[in-house]
Amino acid sequence: MKKRFFLLIPAAVIVACAALWAISGASGTKRHLESRLGLSFPTGTEIVCEDSHGGFHGDGVLAAIVRFPDSQAGEKVIRSIAKQWTPLPVKEDWIEKFQVVWTDYAKTLDALPQNTEGFWFYRDRYKEQYGEVCYPNPVMQNCTFAMLDAETGLLYVLEVDC
Repeated sequence: MKKRFFLLIPAAVIVACAALWAISGASGTKRHLESRLGLSFPTGTEIVCEDSHGGFHGDGVLAAIVRFPDSQAGEKVIRSIAKQWTPLPVKEDWIEKFQVVWTDYAKTLDALPQNTEGFWFYRDRYKEQYGEVCYPNPVMQNCTFAMLDAETGLLYVLEVDC
């Protein structure tokens, strides 16, 4: 009986750690996206993402789809986006680059929508940090791109760090 009890303790610790890791990872992604986009996501927001960041410099790509709750709070975020962001379409040469990166890194996520109504956001974090555009890749170097599909209410976020 004592042997079984001692075997249950490590199992319970592992389960508790896994649960905390899952919860903190989801809330960490939420906070990260909120700070990058300058938004506040309401309770009940769902985020599905793939993140290849890692290594010494933390280079990688974060591709996420954000679903806001069907509530007043969710509608408030969408109205805020509509006021702050640029109406679609995205510049054609830019959207092609975003599509390629999204397709390469987001194998389990739905494709970026095309020919839809909505809004987009672009933040050049390289220029913010260094005061100049990065050459030879000025669009995709250390950037945050987001697109709200107004028809579905889904927010697509692509963050590239290299």
